[in-house]
Amino acid sequence: MPALHIHSMPQDLYSYLQKLAFAKNCSLDAQVIVLLSQFQQQEEKREQQARILADIYQSRTALPNKQCHWRRGNPLWLPAPTNRDFS
Repeated sequence: MPALHIHSMPQDLYSYLQKLAFAKNCSLDAQVIVLLSQFQQQEEKREQQARILADIYQSRTALPNKQCHWRRGNPLWLPAPTNRDFS
C-alpha cells in the first residue's frame, strides 16, 4: 500500500481525524484507512446501483416495438388501444 500523506491534508480534516482516532482509541493512520475503506465500499455500492439502474433502463427500452401506453391505475404496460376499442 502506498504511504499515506496524512500531514498534507487540509488542517480541519486532519484535526477532525485526529479527534476521531483519539475517541476510537486507534492511530490516525488506522482511522484514515478505515475511512478510505468505507469510502471505497460506498463508491462500489453506488456503481453497483448505477449498473442495476442501467440494466433496468435497458430492459425497459428493449420492449417489443409495439406502441404501448400507460393506463391510469393499471401498473402493466398494455398495448395501445385500437379503433375497435372505441366503437
